[in-house]
Amino acid sequence: MRKIIRVTIIIFFFFFISNLKAEEVTFMQILENPTDLELNLKYAKQQEIAGNYKSTIHTLERLNTLYPSNTEIKIYLLSIMLKMDSEIQVQLIIEKMLNDPNTTDEAKEYINKVMSEMYAKKNKEKSDWFTYASIGYSQTENSNIESVSRSSSMWVEDTRLNFAADSIKYDKTYSRNGSFTLGKKIDKTSAVSLNIGLDLITQNKGNTSQSDLISGSLSYSKNLDKHFLLPYIFYSRPNNRNQKDSNARGFGFSNSYFFNKKNNFSYGASFSNNVYDQTNTFTTAKKNSSDTYAANIAYNYNLTSNDKLSSKIFFNDVNANADYNSYDTYGLTLGYSKYTSFGLLKLETTYKQKKHKEKDTFINSTIDREDQEINGQILLTGQINKVLPFLKNLDKNNSIFYTLKYQFIDIDSTLINNTVEKELFTYGITKKINFND
Repeated sequence: MRKIIRVTIIIFFFFFISNLKAEEVTFMQILENPTDLELNLKYAKQQEIAGNYKSTIHTLERLNTLYPSNTEIKIYLLSIMLKMDSEIQVQLIIEKMLNDPNTTDEAKEYINKVMSEMYAKKNKEKSDWFTYASIGYSQTENSNIESVSRSSSMWVEDTRLNFAADSIKYDKTYSRNGSFTLGKKIDKTSAVSLNIGLDLITQNKGNTSQSDLISGSLSYSKNLDKHFLLPYIFYSRPNNRNQKDSNARGFGFSNSYFFNKKNNFSYGASFSNNVYDQTNTFTTAKKNSSDTYAANIAYNYNLTSNDKLSSKIFFNDVNANADYNSYDTYGLTLGYSKYTSFGLLKLETTYKQKKHKEKDTFINSTIDREDQEINGQILLTGQINKVLPFLKNLDKNNSIFYTLKYQFIDIDSTLINNTVEKELFTYGITKKINFND
């Protein structure tokens, strides 16, 4: 009950702050205040972020009529026209502005200068290749890092024992990570990209969660009418300090279909092969090697341009070398996302059931393992300049991002070993680098 109260308080806190700091300007407010420059500019920016360029243009054109000498409005309007690749309309609006007697000579000179620069940048020959990179650091506080059971006891060969007295519950892990993406546009609707990542994880007190993870993926993306297709292949190699090492490789695909601005639907499937390294320390590691078949179907609904509801059902079939390590998992995820002035706020909860195909006699020879898990999270992420404006001089390109995430995991199981509760709080920072500029 205390955990539910805590999560509820956190949700209401984030929701209250998001509404306090990012109250959406409505069209009704614009109708009631058609000459309010600040309010209308805020509405125009809001519509631009949502991708509603036509609404942005209508608002800016009206403001340009009301404030004909305002150079900033004219430049803003021209920049939106350029985003829409509407060169004919851009030329018409330039001529209209330059011939407008209300446009000052200073404004005309400034418009000509800015437009020359914007056209030069727009018409500059661009390579079909694109390259991105990111580096980041995060810290996670885990209330039960060694997954000690709720009763602090476990089955071992049909005997109920207590967890070791020195088992670590609360601890911190630190992640230093980086990724590099290289891609090429094939045409206006498709591209291929290669991504390589490295994650170094260390632990504060213990060492069970320390690892190095190397991963890579190759994907192809295609826009086809209202469809967005994404087939891919992937590989990962975790190097664990005190656990079994393995490598995974596989392939999959996903497709998103956009009915309209409010509704979209997606589905996907994948296959992966996970092979564990058997060593003198982990003599039975190969029993964990497995093939996994996964599938999911998702539906998203946009309440407004800033608010979205999401849902997903999923199924996984894991077939391991040892049947007691084989299991089926199915579940449901529900989420709510809100774009605020300081970032993306996301609330999500997942319910899933896991059923193992055989008993693990080393643990208990009479009890079949079945787990029920509730996994909830609150995520807030965005540009660090949005929450710490004084850093704008340091991050002029808005390329540094922050992440705050609270997660709780509650597992009930027929085996007391796996009845576990834990809470995790992660905060991190990421620097994104665009080599295309």
